[in-house]
Amino acid sequence: MAESRILSTEKSVNRKEGKAEKSAEANTAIAEENPALDRPTRAKVYRLTFAINFLSGAPFTVAVIQVRQRFQTVSGSSALIARTRLLPFTLSISVDSALVSVLGCKLRIPPISVILFGSILQTVGAALMSTLLAEVNGKNYDYEALLGIGIGLNIGMIIVLTPQVIRGKDQC
Repeated sequence: MAESRILSTEKSVNRKEGKAEKSAEANTAIAEENPALDRPTRAKVYRLTFAINFLSGAPFTVAVIQVRQRFQTVSGSSALIARTRLLPFTLSISVDSALVSVLGCKLRIPPISVILFGSILQTVGAALMSTLLAEVNGKNYDYEALLGIGIGLNIGMIIVLTPQVIRGKDQC
């Protein structure tokens, strides 16, 4: 009885190992077909930039849509006025992306410190934006700019990191 349990356990372990080996062989075959996709996905920097891009891109898209709709529905602004009230957000993203790209390379600032600082600013700006009331005042623009600075720092650093992620044969 005990021997039959041991044998059945060994058989199931062997089946699982066989499936794992087949899966590993399939992944190896895919990597051999397209090595340009395999190399970057192994790099930690690639995974980091992908995560930052996802975690900065989603709040950017949501903020652009939500802030404009908030100005239109809650504050009763026209579409044109709502778009102009979004300018501190969009301008701070553009300016900070350009600044971090230029200064990050020249001053040799470690990318991880810029990313952490940008993530903190982005989180604080998003949290503060959620506390705003219906009336439009100076705080709206300050919080928009804070959120935009955080997103701009992260997006700018992604641009700086791209040549470090993709090297050698994989570059155009």
